[in-house]
Amino acid sequence: MRASHTLSALLALGVAACTQAEGQSPAAAPKSAASQPASQPAAAPAGYSSAGLSSAQRNDVDADGVVRRGLALSAAPTFTVAQVHQQAEALNGKVVKVSGEVSKVCQKAGCWFILREGDKSIRITSKGYKYFVPNDAPGMDGVVEGDLQVKVLDVKTAQHYAEDEAEATGKPAEKVEAPIHEIAVASVGLELRKPN
Repeated sequence: MRASHTLSALLALGVAACTQAEGQSPAAAPKSAASQPASQPAAAPAGYSSAGLSSAQRNDVDADGVVRRGLALSAAPTFTVAQVHQQAEALNGKVVKVSGEVSKVCQKAGCWFILREGDKSIRITSKGYKYFVPNDAPGMDGVVEGDLQVKVLDVKTAQHYAEDEAEATGKPAEKVEAPIHEIAVASVGLELRKPN
């Protein structure tokens, strides 16, 4: 039951995120008890990056050229995108740290992006819609840490994401006709860097 509430909350956050860029304020986004974990403090904890806290600040980059959002990354071992795919069921519902190349970014608000390795990908959002990433992040190397979920996107949500992706190209979105299975991470911290 808890997993279905979490999935519903994450899907609502993902859709609400992009609609905010279309003129809605964050206050207009629905807030449910499921989307506000009891263990999460109301104020940003110490060590929380202040960069990219709104879609207007999405292009903020630290002086060293690194895009940092949320909490500092832990010393936990880092999985590759391919490793996460291989162990997805075992990692479902757990906090993971994962690395890959940013291949796509929500162009409306920077509220989600895709980490890719070869033909494997993971959708990344910020837990609680707390921060946003730059439009020019594709091609950057990323490390994110957060809650991993193996989930099914309903047709409406998948179509919304397809339309966001198409907007960046100027081409029409492909029609989504069936639910899509995906792996997602609701991140609490991330670092993106231009490759060396």
